[in-house]
Amino acid sequence: MNNQGTTSDSYLSEDEIYPDPKSDRFKSKLEEVYRDVAIRVNERQIGVFDFVEANTGQKFFGEAGEPRRKRESLRKVFQIDGPIASGAVVTEAHDITNVDFYTHIYGTIETNVPDHRPLPYTDATGTNEEVSLRVDGTNIIIENGTAAPQIDSVLVVLEYVKN
Repeated sequence: MNNQGTTSDSYLSEDEIYPDPKSDRFKSKLEEVYRDVAIRVNERQIGVFDFVEANTGQKFFGEAGEPRRKRESLRKVFQIDGPIASGAVVTEAHDITNVDFYTHIYGTIETNVPDHRPLPYTDATGTNEEVSLRVDGTNIIIENGTAAPQIDSVLVVLEYVKN
């Protein structure tokens, strides 16, 4: 893991042993445990998915000039109402500026079959039933396959790091 420790480093001990409360070591042990808890809590992903920009709790590598300064990623959710016909392309403005890079682009669709599918959607037997999801500087772009069922609703999640 590039000298960052192992994945087990993210977990707290469930069996902490404290010294005698009257000893000098007790205070430093409390401080150590608190610091460990704070670090582990802050390393976790924040589970807020909203229609406004929110912090994900994830941190990514720093820029070239400041490689040690980690950059926080942000998340924004979009709900796009259909219908989106077979073979149609729909764009939705995302109003996100100054994106350096996207860390995750994903979502789900509900079709008129009815069923629910991931975005992007691939079909093992019919490539003309696939649904693509792309993002450019201003829009979310959804392209429904020519033989795919009508899409009734879309939920898109964009996670990104800004400049």
